[in-house]
Amino acid sequence: MIEKSFNFTKTKLANLNLLSKGATTYYDTKEKGLCLLVYVKGAKTFYKKINGLPQRFKIGLLFDVSVEHARNKVAEFKNDLFKGDNPKSKCFKNRNYFSRIV
Repeated sequence: MIEKSFNFTKTKLANLNLLSKGATTYYDTKEKGLCLLVYVKGAKTFYKKINGLPQRFKIGLLFDVSVEHARNKVAEFKNDLFKGDNPKSKCFKNRNYFSRIV
């Protein structure tokens, strides 16, 4: 049986096996809210669950982002949420979609 919650380390995450279909979510026991989605085609992506809801905020791919960096990002998100900010809406504001419409 695959344990879905454990202390994330680079070695443990790199050695996760791929399943035959769908995606599998693993949860970090050290930083609550940090999860890793492992897709069938091999991609492994860090996400932060926002307020325990199904919406997620992508942090980055496993081999582009260290475990510590992902944990720091989750701590930043939690701090923003505590202040009443939504990190997801802040991301959209920074993209400035309206500048593309002419």
